[in-house]
Amino acid sequence: MDSSENRGDVSLYMKYNAFVVDDYDMVREFLSEGLEAREFKVTAYGEAEGALAAFDASPLSEQPDLVVVDLQLKINKMQGVDLVMELADRDVSSEILVMSGAYGSDDMSKAIMAGAGAALPKPFDDWMVVMSKMESLAETGKRRRLHKLTGELPDMDSHRLVRHVFLSHSAKDKKIANGLRRNLESKGIAVWYAPTELEGGQIWRTRIQEGIQNASIFIALISADYLKSAHCFGELMRFRRRMEFGDKTRLLLLPVLCIPQREVNENSEFGPILRDFQGINLTTHFSDALMLLVGRIQSRMPDVEREMESKQRSQADLKLFPPSSSEKTA
Repeated sequence: MDSSENRGDVSLYMKYNAFVVDDYDMVREFLSEGLEAREFKVTAYGEAEGALAAFDASPLSEQPDLVVVDLQLKINKMQGVDLVMELADRDVSSEILVMSGAYGSDDMSKAIMAGAGAALPKPFDDWMVVMSKMESLAETGKRRRLHKLTGELPDMDSHRLVRHVFLSHSAKDKKIANGLRRNLESKGIAVWYAPTELEGGQIWRTRIQEGIQNASIFIALISADYLKSAHCFGELMRFRRRMEFGDKTRLLLLPVLCIPQREVNENSEFGPILRDFQGINLTTHFSDALMLLVGRIQSRMPDVEREMESKQRSQADLKLFPPSSSEKTA
């Protein structure tokens, strides 16, 4: 049987909610105590099956902000990487942190690609750093959950319409796109993405166009399916047109490659558009590629944030000092 422990109904006094999944009693106990000291309500599980069942039984409002999972669990039971991939496939709001004594293993790489926000080796070198990291991830998970609860449409929140990083991807690449998006959000980078296909209705097409229009950074997740998609071609063309007629120094196009650069260059539709932009290749050393992508985005974000603050001040000024009738007709 699975061993789980709910450490008291103290949710009214706690800032975050967390699941801890580890088959080693002492690790579960230390993690639980450390998180509770940081105002977490903690439920601990000795097996992944128990945590997954708890997700099935809980409404979104009660799901955890953070899931901490050991990748190596009991033999002949669901392993940590399988739990991560299942939760990522469901696109749960929770942020996920994985830990393992085999740091850098294939399972850890798979978990990160699926969308785990962070990975840590065991044993921990510095518990204070670990707890601080978990609190930061939980804040991301909490924000994501609240966005889903208050969104105008399922899996979509109105705040995404003004996010400055737009992720363009084929509907057939949903899993890797979701993993990439979750990784970026865990680094504090808010991403606009469409969780359903464009065929869902005209409202999606309109919202996607608005998302591209508001974006300063456009990530094109280039795969074989992306190169076959007319919808993706339209998204890319819309942003390139903005670059052509707008401020090129303010807008950034980042091709993220799941296929060799040669295949992109040789494509008759996409090649001429993307040929002058250096791609970031995810197919080898995913973690290094992700670090490079995050760095390029973060280097541009201060300019984006200043622009946003300027727009907000201008809008506030208009509310305080609306133009006179003569100014409107001038």
